[in-house]
Amino acid sequence: MSWRQDYLKQYKELKEKGQSFFPYAVFKDICVAALILAALCVLALKLGAPLEDLADPTDSTYNPRPEWYFLFIFQALKFFPGKLEAVAAVILPGAAAGVLLFLPFLDRSPERHPLNRPFWLSLGLAALTGIGLLTYYGAKSPMLNPVIEKDPAVMAGTRLYRALNCAYCHRIGGKGGEIGPELDKVVGEETEDWLVKHLRDPKAANPGSEMPKLNLLDDEIQALVAYMKSLAGGPFTGEAPKLFADNCAACHRIGGEGGDGGPDLSLIGSARDKTYIKKYILDPTQLNQSSTMPGFKGQLADTQIEDLARYIAAQKFNGPPAAAAAEKDPLVLAGRRLYRNLNCAYCHKLNARGGVVGPELDKVAGKKAEEWLTKHFRDPQAVSPGSSMPKLDLRDDEIRALVAYMKSLGKR
Repeated sequence: MSWRQDYLKQYKELKEKGQSFFPYAVFKDICVAALILAALCVLALKLGAPLEDLADPTDSTYNPRPEWYFLFIFQALKFFPGKLEAVAAVILPGAAAGVLLFLPFLDRSPERHPLNRPFWLSLGLAALTGIGLLTYYGAKSPMLNPVIEKDPAVMAGTRLYRALNCAYCHRIGGKGGEIGPELDKVVGEETEDWLVKHLRDPKAANPGSEMPKLNLLDDEIQALVAYMKSLAGGPFTGEAPKLFADNCAACHRIGGEGGDGGPDLSLIGSARDKTYIKKYILDPTQLNQSSTMPGFKGQLADTQIEDLARYIAAQKFNGPPAAAAAEKDPLVLAGRRLYRNLNCAYCHKLNARGGVVGPELDKVAGKKAEEWLTKHFRDPQAVSPGSSMPKLDLRDDEIRALVAYMKSLGKR
């Protein structure tokens, strides 16, 4: 009797002794599947999904890592660099899938005991061992970039900013709407208290604001404030520029002033946040092993390093030193705020954005004398007969602030 006939005979005998597939085997399968599903639900509720931070295309410090079940391919790619990546990513996995697909046709032996199938057993164990080792080394492979811990409040604010679609009206990093101010350029000048009041009731903090009341919870407001302040690095003291001059200016420049030994930091705030800069100041070799910059841990107090990091993170201005200084003038800042509150952009253009009823202020306002601007703001018709600008009934301090802001435009 051939092995096939013997197998069919044994199969028939066993089938006659056994139970039907339905409902007995089906019931067992349902019970096992239900237990597995219940275990997964408990794990999902208790542990949750290990989600990472929101994707940020401008973050050059991100360390890409696949899920654990793809780590073996991730590690295999290191053995096939450049044009050979397709071998690890496509050819080898494809060949393995092909072997599994054709395995029933390649191994037609009726033997079921593993020891009676040494070739295919050895091949399977070798494949599993290789995958296991690649997975292990992939999990242990070093990070390409330093791990920078991020403030949970800032990350919560980032998510809320996107969920509320704030970018419809505001710009950050040159991207977004034009109805409201560019947040990364203006929030650094505001205090946390003012931001809290503004987010709670925009019109109460800023009369004439077009921003609607969002009915935010207190923790949502705190998260948004944390995110807003992170855009500028946070407020710094008047000692921060002196700290930079004494400890950094020998090698670095800001606004055209300083040394040439290190990179120009005039725009560093557009690429790096305060957390990264602070860690770099403490020990540069943690983030850049080839750095020749000395660390300041132990040389400066923690409060001084924090103050210096905030000052450097605030460097986003691209212009001459005179204009950068004007950006920090409290009177100029008050004038800029008043410009927004009065909705002057309905009629005037500034930086190529705004209305076309009046002149482009950054092209003409800086050329006017302070006396002329003062008279114009007090009574436009008296200075410019036929002007379409209405009389605004401004106080003297408001006129001085607007004049300072107008004059600062000529220094850009």
